Amino acid sequence: MASKLLNPYNGNQNLVIFFYFKTEQMNYDSLSNTEKNRLRTLRDYDILDTEPEQCFDDISLLASQICESAEAGVCIIDEKRLWFKSKVGFEHDEIPRDGTFCSRTIQQPNLLFVPDASADERFNNNDEVKKEDGYRFYAGVPLINPEGYILGTLFVIDKVARQLSEQQKYSLIALARQVEAQFELRRKVLTLENIIDQLQDYSRELLYSQERYRSVVDNVKEVIFQTDTDGRWLFLNPAWTEITGFSINESLGEFVLPFVHPLDRKFVLKQTRSLIERKREFSRCEIRYLTKSGDFRWFEAFARLTLNENGEIFGTSGTLNDVTERKLTEESLKKETAYVSLLQSATAAANEAETVEEAMQICLDQVCELMGWSIGHVYKVQTDEAIKLVSTNIWHIENSEIFNEFVTASENLAFNSSECLPGQTFSRKKAVWSSNLTEENWFVRKETVEKLEIVSGFAFPVTVGLEISAILEFYSTKIISPDEKFLEVLSNVGVQIGRVVERKRAEVKTQQLINELADVNLALDASTIVAVTDQKGIITHANEKFCEISGFSRDELLGKNHRKINSGHHSADFFREMWRTIADGNIWHGEIRNRSKDNGYYWVDSTIIPFLDEQSN
Repeated sequence: MASKLLNPYNGNQNLVIFFYFKTEQMNYDSLSNTEKNRLRTLRDYDILDTEPEQCFDDISLLASQICESAEAGVCIIDEKRLWFKSKVGFEHDEIPRDGTFCSRTIQQPNLLFVPDASADERFNNNDEVKKEDGYRFYAGVPLINPEGYILGTLFVIDKVARQLSEQQKYSLIALARQVEAQFELRRKVLTLENIIDQLQDYSRELLYSQERYRSVVDNVKEVIFQTDTDGRWLFLNPAWTEITGFSINESLGEFVLPFVHPLDRKFVLKQTRSLIERKREFSRCEIRYLTKSGDFRWFEAFARLTLNENGEIFGTSGTLNDVTERKLTEESLKKETAYVSLLQSATAAANEAETVEEAMQICLDQVCELMGWSIGHVYKVQTDEAIKLVSTNIWHIENSEIFNEFVTASENLAFNSSECLPGQTFSRKKAVWSSNLTEENWFVRKETVEKLEIVSGFAFPVTVGLEISAILEFYSTKIISPDEKFLEVLSNVGVQIGRVVERKRAEVKTQQLINELADVNLALDASTIVAVTDQKGIITHANEKFCEISGFSRDELLGKNHRKINSGHHSADFFREMWRTIADGNIWHGEIRNRSKDNGYYWVDSTIIPFLDEQSN
């Protein structure tokens, strides 16, 4: 930074070393790259055309006093002029650069000392030197910055020729170093001010960005969160309060887990542990969080580790997106699908099951598998003396090892018309649902369900008209709230199974009738002639007694009319009247003499009954 005096005098006070150059009007475009760089560097100091400053004025005054000169100053040299930052003994602020002492000074790195300019061929033709009272004495030190560029000079000048002592020269150089120091201080201050301005701009931008970020965070519909390594809330945005009802103040610093639905807490711990152990980069899953009202909301949770600059874990951060409506829609669709499937299965069972027991087993399996219930069982209604609900061996058990005790307890029990879940269903004549069986006074298997952690249960009746023929009961280890739509479906299922019962009863009754008709037919065959004809009188059926008495075989009779056995005893009017009575849909009764195959005759007391179609024809 400091200018070094390269002493060229070697003890000779009158010897001056200088660089000669031809004076001409400068054009910036024709300047050397070095001069262009010098001028660009000069601009960095932002000192040209600035107000006077005391520090520079003091240095100029000291230079004038030390060198005993009438005039002194600090000049800055740009491409066309000498501009005086400070001055002593003269008034003008700037002069043209060409042909001046200072313009020659900046062409070399050392002190330029001119004891008598009138005797110096470099300056004796200068108008300011040729005057009778023109300038004679000049001493100037180039002001060199750390990059080596000469920005200007510290100079002393007088109209009286004189010599400078070595001490004066060194003092002038020392003062030049102070000017250089002030220049650098100024540049650093400017740089610092620019940095401060930039920092202020950055700070304003950062504040604006923070405000925008805060605005986004505060108004986004997703919950944005951050937790520490202990699992406590560190940050929550307002969406948390809007969705759950818990305020941010009452949540921050609290453990996360109590806010999670009890059934999801083990899963959350597992997910968090896998993150902490760095088994995965992030976690994305669906979790239920409790609300302040005691309900819960479904969230799609995204979380990842939060690391410090050393890569150490100091918590997790992420988002919670409320997907409750979507989950409800999905569950509703899933239930509707299950309901349709359940009804289809029940209908198919009603149509295809060979036994009532098979239909009920299909129903148990479908309800448990489609709706997620762990246990299904059937109680049969017995009405021998008093109404009693008796356990059957029709079961659906999700895990026989876990629920075997419940099976044993149920098979050893029979209920009256109001006891336990089957009895309540029978007495109310509709489906019954309980979300907490241990709180029901009428439930008699409390000890067993408490031990096995069975919580919810429901049952529905199998109805045949107004009659209840069986009760189907179901149980789960989950808390399941009553579902009116499901109960409605189950009522229809109960009706469908009731139709199986009704059909089987009808089949039994029909078989009984068939058996009775067979007995009657057997009795008729043994004692009575029976024949069936079509509308034209063609014989389509003939029993054994008919064949036995007439002497004709069945093959000889079928496909023929009664002329086959006409004895000729009755007139044509007799038969016309008979057929008219039958054609009118009435029963004809009378005695007819028929001919046998051996041309013998036999009388029959005949009753002819017409078979009528839907149009009574």
